[in-house]
Amino acid sequence: MLGALVPIAVFSFYQAIGNSAYSRQLIADRLAVNALAEASSQHEPILAAQRMLMTLMHNPDVINNTPKCAEVFRENLVAQQALVNIVWSDAAGNAACSAIPATGPVSYAQESWWKRGVETRKFTISAPTIGPISRRRVIIAMQPLFTSNGNYVGAISTGISLSWIEKALRNSELSEYATVGVADSDGKMLLIAGPGDFGKVDVAHSFGSALKLRGKDGKRWLYSSAPLYEDQLHVVYAELENPLVLPLREQVRAGIVWPLLAIMLTLFAVWAGLNRLVLRWLDELGALTRQFAAGDYTERRHAFAKAPPEIAEVGNDLHAMAQAITQRNEALEASLATTRQMAREVNHRVKNNLQMIMSLLALQSAQVKEDEARRVLDQTRVRMAALSLIHRLLYENSDDAERGEVDMSRVFSELCSQLNNSMGLKSKALLQCTAKVGNRPIDEAIPLALFAVEAISNAYRHAFPSEGAGVITSSLVRSDSGITLTIADNGVGYDTATIQNMMGMDLIHAFVLQLEGKLDIQTGIDQGVSLSLSYSPNEARESVLKG
Repeated sequence: MLGALVPIAVFSFYQAIGNSAYSRQLIADRLAVNALAEASSQHEPILAAQRMLMTLMHNPDVINNTPKCAEVFRENLVAQQALVNIVWSDAAGNAACSAIPATGPVSYAQESWWKRGVETRKFTISAPTIGPISRRRVIIAMQPLFTSNGNYVGAISTGISLSWIEKALRNSELSEYATVGVADSDGKMLLIAGPGDFGKVDVAHSFGSALKLRGKDGKRWLYSSAPLYEDQLHVVYAELENPLVLPLREQVRAGIVWPLLAIMLTLFAVWAGLNRLVLRWLDELGALTRQFAAGDYTERRHAFAKAPPEIAEVGNDLHAMAQAITQRNEALEASLATTRQMAREVNHRVKNNLQMIMSLLALQSAQVKEDEARRVLDQTRVRMAALSLIHRLLYENSDDAERGEVDMSRVFSELCSQLNNSMGLKSKALLQCTAKVGNRPIDEAIPLALFAVEAISNAYRHAFPSEGAGVITSSLVRSDSGITLTIADNGVGYDTATIQNMMGMDLIHAFVLQLEGKLDIQTGIDQGVSLSLSYSPNEARESVLKG
């Protein structure tokens, strides 16, 4: 859902950005149009002055400076409310005729607007100044006069009242946030109407565009300008930035915030729907699955009574599976109980049969007169006793029997007791046994026990021929490299070649081969004998034991 909604949000963002750029252009166009409109309305008195001066420059009374010159000027001023005075000046710049009588000689020769008009040979206006004859704040408009052959003969000038321009500016239909004014070519504000107060503006780059400026009161403004007359005067129209861009900001904010809010609400609605229809029921299914996995098959069909049909069907399937597992477990437990009983019975019977065989061997041994034959029968009886011991322990511990394991500590403890009772009574040797490997599989326990029987029996018979005292040790330990069974004595020892040919070594080698181990024999004359069987347990069997 998020992937589906993100493109919509991105589109909304781009749309908001596009609308922002478009709105900013509209603001710039609005300011430029208002500046042009104000320039057009304020341009009228300048055009009126230019038309009047163009007319008067062909009047013979004006050109010839007749006594009617001043009267002609006054008649033209009647229809021009924005104009203050009209003056005809000679080629030297001296005022020769004026609608308002001069109180003394007046010369314009040093005025910048006079020099500019003479140089450009066309209509020109001045910056705001004080009229030398009218003594009023005016903008002087000048029209130079030339003869037919191009000789400069003087100029006609008129004063445009700044008060009239200021009144016209104040009468403009401005909003409470707008300001309009007149600036010179350097951007210095000459006249201003409205709440704004600016020192200087950029008239060179603000025509047709919107620029920012900060007023003397610290407020931010957007403004545009338009030429009032060529590049000499400019009308500046400005509005406060915040009221202008506030709707724009709200529009951009709406274009970003509303899509984000819509995404959040949509995701919440989707989550609420999924949680109500799917997620909470999946949690119920997960809890039910964990319950069944833990072995608790208590039925909870009622928990899915209000679930969607698909979820309820899955719940029913899980309960059906749990019921099938329960039935199979009951059958397996019954079968396992029967198998355990049969295994116990088998071990019991094997033990009894071995006991019977041991009894027969004991009877037979008692009737045999030859020592070697009696020794062979007794050794066989000891081996059978070791096997019987293992089966007895399996019978006594049904859990070990079920896993096919036997406790080697107990095996070696009782095995050493048996050997001590059967052979130690005839010898002064002391038998010491230790086993630190825990439970081992039967297929390891039997060859280990028989190996110990053979090695210990040989030690009893051969290590102490003079029936002297000695020590026989049996050690079964576990290390990182594997399991090691060591049978050692401190008897008379043997020559290495002799011990390899001793009776019973064939069986010892057979047990080593059965365990896939290695046999290490350490002996020598008067050095005792040490037999070490080392092997690595089966890895698969080890994983089962650890599990």
